[in-house]
Order: sequence, then structure tokens, then C-alpha cells
Amino acid sequence: TKTELNSKEEKILDNDTCTLEDLYTVVHEIAHLFDLNLENQRNITDETRRKENTRQLTGEATAIAFEGLLTEYLLKNNLFSRDGIQQIEKKRLNSSIQDAILVYAKLLLSKEKSKNGEITLNFIEKLMRDNNLSTQYVRKMAYDIINIPRSMLFQNRYALGGLIAPTIIKAYKENGSVALKKYLEYTKNSDLEKALKTIGIEMNIQGINTLKKNYNEQLQVLNAKER
Repeated sequence: TKTELNSKEEKILDNDTCTLEDLYTVVHEIAHLFDLNLENQRNITDETRRKENTRQLTGEATAIAFEGLLTEYLLKNNLFSRDGIQQIEKKRLNSSIQDAILVYAKLLLSKEKSKNGEITLNFIEKLMRDNNLSTQYVRKMAYDIINIPRSMLFQNRYALGGLIAPTIIKAYKENGSVALKKYLEYTKNSDLEKALKTIGIEMNIQGINTLKKNYNEQLQVLNAKER
């Protein structure tokens, strides 16, 4: 997880203590291995770089989907506090939504710059009003664009991952592991169109609407469990 432990945290681990969030983190990180082409990682060429760039679009979808499957498994088997599980699920969903808002705002900024050659204060103020963005949020966004341009690539992954994950879960429920394995294989080989088609998504506006529909259905399921 790329985290350096301090002495206090190491003592906690020595006591075999694991939190529910730790479990979600482990599942998330291990899930990345299922659609990762290790051969591409060992032999970096222009072609493998291109394929890895394609994978950036779905790089978090598999991991977030496995988190969702973990949530349903834990709730079904009453293995942990229902409130605790739902709080983590809410946090995960909210994080994806925040990433989506940030990516959308950056795309609007990019479109405005391409169209008019500059981004005016009036445009930024309108962007803030229309998307309910705080001054601090916009400053952070501007800092990332100027100083950490690659950050948008990772935000794209989480935003799209949160959108695609419910459809992966739905495909697994309806068609079992066969559909999931095919999706993982196509993703591993960076064939985005076939990967999405395997889980019932076409590369058009109808496919986007289906992703949104499945996402909203997942939210409804979570809300129903809360009641």
C-alpha cells in the first residue's frame, strides 16, 4: 500500500489487529492483480505503454467492484457491524463522486481554454456556482493542473472506476464468474471495447446511460439495506 509504518502502528500489527478498513484496502489492492498484465510490466515498449494508457481508463474499476462484492458478502453473512460496513461503502461512493466532479471541472476548464484561448475569472466564478465548488477546492484544482498534471490521470481512473464497478458487479450476479473472467482477460489485454461489451456496455451514449442506470441501482440497493 506504499505506506511506511511508524513504531506505534507496527506494534498494532504485532498484536494481529486488523480494522475493517484494512480489509477493504487489502481486497482493493489484491484485485488490481486480476487485470494486470505482468508481462507488459516486465517488458516496457512503446506498444505496452500504449496498452497501459488504455488500461488507465479501467484501472480502478476492477478493484472498486471487488470492494462492492466484499460489501455484499459481509452484509449477507453478518460478519461485521452493518453500520460499519455501510459507512465504508458510503465513503467509497462519495470518494468516486468527488473525483468525478473534479475531473468534470477540469475538462470544462480545458474546453474553455481550447475554445477562447484563456480562462477568465468570470468563467471560474460561474464554474464554482454551477458545480458548488469552494474557493479552496478551485485553488487545489489549479495547483494540480499547473504542478501535478498527471494527477488528472489518476482522478480519471477513480471517477470512471466508480461508474463502471456497479456494472461489473451486476454482470457477475447475472452471469457468474464466466463474464467476470472474460472481462478481466480483455482488460488485461487492453481491449477496452470487448471488456465493456462483455459486461453489457456498448461504446456509445446508450452504454453511458446503462452505466449510469446500474450505478443508481447500486445506490438504491445500499439505501434499502440501510432501512
